[in-house]
Amino acid sequence: MQYTKSKSPRVSQVCQAKHSYFVEREAQQTRSHRPADAGILSELTEAGHKAFVIGDFIRPGRHLLNCISVPDWVLNDDHIRNRCVGDPEKMAEELAYNEKMSGLVESFINPNDLHCPGDRCVFLDGSKVLFRDEHHLSSHGAIYFISRLKDRLPIQAK
Repeated sequence: MQYTKSKSPRVSQVCQAKHSYFVEREAQQTRSHRPADAGILSELTEAGHKAFVIGDFIRPGRHLLNCISVPDWVLNDDHIRNRCVGDPEKMAEELAYNEKMSGLVESFINPNDLHCPGDRCVFLDGSKVLFRDEHHLSSHGAIYFISRLKDRLPIQAK
């Protein structure tokens, strides 16, 4: 924090929401006891930085690489799309987490509607899986989601 505060206010700070922090302390969570991100955001903002938190992308909760390992001449795209779905319980947990954080952290950017339009979460881009395992974005997934999220960020892209 000391290094960041010493830098010019032109530097934008992005914090990634920490799902495990919030879930482990959910019983203790109230409006007067905000997540750690809120304190960090406050310090950065007071130092003149543009700071914000990007919510968690909805993890599928299962490995999806195997669902596309069949050649597309065997299974059509619609069948693959219907086969490559996440764990509904894990997805509901992530969606609820982002909604709750939206109410607790002022500059929280909630990706729920972008990631799960029409209540169906996106885990594939054509035949490319957007997650490398049950909860980490692949390189392609990171580019896919951030390119769609960038217009919501409170910074100017250069």
